[in-house]
Amino acid sequence: MFRYLITTLFLLACSPAKVWAVEFAGDVFLIGQSVAVNGSAGALPTQPFSPSQHMVFPSEQPRERLHAFEVNALPLFGSLSRAYNAAATVSLDSQSQISAYYSILADDGIQLRPLLRGTREERMNDPSLRPTNCSDCGTFLTNMVTSTGLNFARSYTLLLPRSQISHRPIPLQLSVGGTAKYFIEDLWDGDYTAQNLNLDAGVGLNFFWDYHPVTRLSSRNIKFILSAFELLPTAQIEDFGGARIREAIDTRWHYTFIWEEDFPWLESRLALSAQQRTEGGRWPGMGAEWNFRNSLFVRGGFRSGFFNAGASLSYRLVSVHYAFIHHELATTLYQVSLQVRWP
Repeated sequence: MFRYLITTLFLLACSPAKVWAVEFAGDVFLIGQSVAVNGSAGALPTQPFSPSQHMVFPSEQPRERLHAFEVNALPLFGSLSRAYNAAATVSLDSQSQISAYYSILADDGIQLRPLLRGTREERMNDPSLRPTNCSDCGTFLTNMVTSTGLNFARSYTLLLPRSQISHRPIPLQLSVGGTAKYFIEDLWDGDYTAQNLNLDAGVGLNFFWDYHPVTRLSSRNIKFILSAFELLPTAQIEDFGGARIREAIDTRWHYTFIWEEDFPWLESRLALSAQQRTEGGRWPGMGAEWNFRNSLFVRGGFRSGFFNAGASLSYRLVSVHYAFIHHELATTLYQVSLQVRWP
């Protein structure tokens, strides 16, 4: 089944039609971060595992079987944009799961402006090149971005031997995953559309450093995650004013390190993380999360010059999340989500 699924995702992602390449100076659209980070600087998968986390961690998989449904919103804040997401995860068995997500991003603040002729110097010297009127300049258009994704992740449990024979081997969880994704951007009542199909992939290593064979718990975990985005050599296809443009998309890489440490006397767990992104500049993102009784989660982080903060409250099968965070696509500064899970 795994072989057939990967083949299907690959053929789906390779399907966009070829068009003639045209030089274009615009920005390539990047599917942004998931609400799963919940204010942890994008470097830390949330502990109440989120179905939409595969947008930034394609290989991340819970340690137990999980069925969950999630709705997220970046609400209207003044004249800022809005985003609404839905995601679901279904465990096929104790090692495999499928996740799907759907996202809508709306921005109503796109203003019509006249197309200027010539260069700035030419317009300074030739008044006929300057716009004489702009009857439509008071018109604002809505930009809609819709994205979907389908992720498959699988984990394997291995034993890492130690140098001294008297020490117990360290359980190692190897997780791999891939996400086929599609997005379309449309300027309503305008003359611009853009779309792309592509494939993300990831691999993760989780060392249960202090694993106890009787309780089957580990009070110290060390995790490495490598995520790759836009792996296939496809292009973003844009229709701009009747012209078809094909713009290449570069592959992005995220390198994530996470350290988790239990504090039994406080009934808490502290997680520290760092993430370096190829599109994120020279300084890595940093994040921390404090987990109290697996019920209250408080997070904070710093990435790309922005401070993020968030919290989650989990009770039995329901968890609620809030974050004050700089979203890469929307201009909204805060986001909320609700997740329901069942065994």
